[in-house]
Formats: sequence, structure tokens, C-alpha cells
Amino acid sequence: MKKTLVFLLLVIGFSLSACGPLPPMKTVATANPEAGISKEFNEDPELVIAAAQASIQGLDLSITHSAREDIGYMILFTKSMSAFSWGESGRVLITKIDTNRTRVFVHSEKNRKYQITGTEEEEFAAAIFSGMDDILARRQQ
Repeated sequence: MKKTLVFLLLVIGFSLSACGPLPPMKTVATANPEAGISKEFNEDPELVIAAAQASIQGLDLSITHSAREDIGYMILFTKSMSAFSWGESGRVLITKIDTNRTRVFVHSEKNRKYQITGTEEEEFAAAIFSGMDDILARRQQ
């Protein structure tokens, strides 16, 4: 009986893990450029790019892609699976407004369609922007 129960739990676990789409990295990367939460910085775009990369790395997120694209400088990141989440995928898009003004968009999606737990887009944006603010403020001291 115990072996049957363990087997049944394993089958259910594997079935549930197979449900849902692959991680949404492609949909995050190709989302509308203005998708997500934005913030303007009164700084040179190159400084903002460096601050964004450092902020993301400081949050222990994995940067999977970082390059200048037609729509701006794009950084793609992932947050690993944990006991409470299937993980998340996100994009930070940095666009130049003018010489010393830059707009940053943070957009993320959960890795499973019906995932309830995990980090929300608002939480990623708040953490990334806070880190960027700290980094840029230290530079001015």
C-alpha cells in the first residue's frame, strides 16, 4: 500500500510539472517595449545600463541575455525555481529619451501559467529600481 501511494504521488508530481508552457523567456523578450513598470532616470543611458546590470546581479538573479537591440538595451533575467515557486523570467529594457534622460521598463512573467506563488512584476520593479537608485546615488557622492 505504501509503495502504491508513493508511486501515485510521483506520477502526479511528474504530471503536474509537465503541465504548462515552457518558461516564458521568449514572450518576455518579445513583449511590447512599454510592457511592465517604468521609471525615468535623469542620467546618461550608459550609466543607467551599468546600474541596471549591477542591481539585477545584486538580487541574485541570473542574467541570460544582455545586448543593445533596436528598441533599446535589453537585459533578460531569470529567477530559479524554489520550494515555493516555479521561477520567473523578466526583461529590463533601457531606452534613451535624450542625452541625460533614460526610461527603464521592468517586465516579468511567472514560468507557469497557473503559478500563484513567486515574485510579482511589481516586486521585481521595486527591487531593481531601488538598487539602481542606490548605485546611481553612490556614484554622485
